[in-house]
Amino acid sequence: MISYAIEASYIAKRIPLAEAERKLGLTPTVKKRNSIVYQLGPKQFFVVYVFGVAVSVGLEKKERQALHRKLVRTAPEPIAPGIVEDYRIQEDAELSEAIEFDFVRVRELTLERLLIIGEILAQSVAMEDVEAQVDEVLNRFGRIHTELEHQGRLRIKTREVMKIIGVNSHILQFVIARLTLLDKPDIVWEEKELEGLFVGLRKMFELEDRFQNLQFKLNFIQNSSELVLDALRNRRADRLEITIVILIAFEIVFGLYQFFVGL
Repeated sequence: MISYAIEASYIAKRIPLAEAERKLGLTPTVKKRNSIVYQLGPKQFFVVYVFGVAVSVGLEKKERQALHRKLVRTAPEPIAPGIVEDYRIQEDAELSEAIEFDFVRVRELTLERLLIIGEILAQSVAMEDVEAQVDEVLNRFGRIHTELEHQGRLRIKTREVMKIIGVNSHILQFVIARLTLLDKPDIVWEEKELEGLFVGLRKMFELEDRFQNLQFKLNFIQNSSELVLDALRNRRADRLEITIVILIAFEIVFGLYQFFVGL
């Protein structure tokens, strides 16, 4: 049995693949819409994903860090320190394939299997950052709801609520479009025997459950944002009505004053 370390590192919010390819100065083995794969040795790989994650297999720490430094220089929004997740790939032709908490066992570590394992690990790491962003917004709404409960008033501005709605929409767009969490890799469609590996790893890293949980939180944020906006609109409407009443009253008083003064 041979064991390989695989590491996924969240380096940036986004990595421009064309610029990353130029900066790394390596010859790609596979170029896809959302990733570039480099094979640096018989069982050594380095994969760059457009959503900001780099996955390495069988690389020494110094070599991995050198590649990461080059990638950071291409990233518009680098993250330091980023989220890192370690896993292991066991290669054994004599045993059946298996997916466990801390390793996946395959009969042969082919490029196709690596693409599946690497992408799911990369998606899991990126999801951690997304989940942290959503929890931060939820905590913010928690403070708003507490203020409403105890003081019965809102101190947040309409522009701040609109920013939250924008963040909410951006997160969902990122997960669906850039992270492609709902898409099945083309290689799985082409080679059906790899589907078990794909489905098993998604279950191990709980990607389906995490996405559903994320959807629930995003829906809650969306509904809360709409309620707060309605409250702010009503408050603005009330203020406008009061202003109109004051102006009308002022006109009446002023008119009466002119009338009596003119007598």
